[in-house]
Amino acid sequence: GREFTYEMIDPVAQQPAATLRAGLDRLSGAGLLFCRGLPPHSSYLFKHALVLDAAYGTLLRGRRQELHARVAAVLEQHFAEVVERQPELLGRHLTLAGLPAQAVAYWHQASERAVQRSANEEAIGHLTAGLTQLHKLPESPDRAKQELTIQRLLGQANMAARGYASPGVIQAFSRARELCAVIGGDDSVGPVLFGIWIFGLTAGDHKDAETTANELLEWAGRSRNTGARIAANCAVGISSVHLAKLGRAREHFDKF
Repeated sequence: GREFTYEMIDPVAQQPAATLRAGLDRLSGAGLLFCRGLPPHSSYLFKHALVLDAAYGTLLRGRRQELHARVAAVLEQHFAEVVERQPELLGRHLTLAGLPAQAVAYWHQASERAVQRSANEEAIGHLTAGLTQLHKLPESPDRAKQELTIQRLLGQANMAARGYASPGVIQAFSRARELCAVIGGDDSVGPVLFGIWIFGLTAGDHKDAETTANELLEWAGRSRNTGARIAANCAVGISSVHLAKLGRAREHFDKF
């Protein structure tokens, strides 16, 4: 980043203290860095973002990846509080280090933190970055499970940030539904179907919404979960109202 501390760059640089301090002093003396404090308690700021970009641009791709991996390792080993507060920082460094498997976990963690703060647009960005890295991994049951979790959260974040009928909602939940079929088992199907039903209802596709609500009701009957049955009967009832099937609507509303 544009700003860094001596405490952080020391283990990353992997150079003798005298060499590192001399190099930082030269950069400060040339006006490329602003220095605050004295090592090892000093911090540094690139004079301009363009200076940072120019320095970064001189590195070969392999060297960049090596340094990003080293930064990520140092953060994990010595700066747990930074990792906890900014998991997206680890996600970025691991992405640029060419380590997609490790990057996915941090992008997911960052997205969950963003959702907790209602920063849903930020969460969408983190989830999209995580999916990009996940798709670089070989197909496997574990990858499918990871993607299902991410797609479900992506659908929820799109609902909150862009509306129930936004394209991102149906894209995420439709893909999640495909993954449910691949993985097998009923545990995740219900929330995914509920998301698809909400999209259809708010988009005005009431016939499709009713079909999805009926699937949700069938799933709820197998789940033996009271909350699932309530949600399913509510969905069927609401869809029936919109299709003027008032008798059926009352039948399902009476069930919860």
